Amino acid sequence: MEGRHQNYQYMQCGLSNVVLLDVLVFNCKCGEIAADIPAISTLHRIIVCALLLKPTLLDKDEIRFLRKFTGRSATEFAEIIGHSKVTVSRWE
Repeated sequence: MEGRHQNYQYMQCGLSNVVLLDVLVFNCKCGEIAADIPAISTLHRIIVCALLLKPTLLDKDEIRFLRKFTGRSATEFAEIIGHSKVTVSRWE
């Protein structure tokens, strides 16, 4: 399988608006697509920073991404941010 540099919509993070520019992407004849993302933990930290600096309200996918990034359950996350688990579940 041969790779080429192209833009890649990074749906694996759960956010539909994350596009990686000029990354090595492998396209298989079977239809599978895989990107070479060597520093994925750094990428996730950059996404978190972008979300925290976002001037508008977070959407449900962004809230879920932050919760999963912190490794917290909905109950733990709700407690940390001062809301109920039901509220966090509704947001997600």
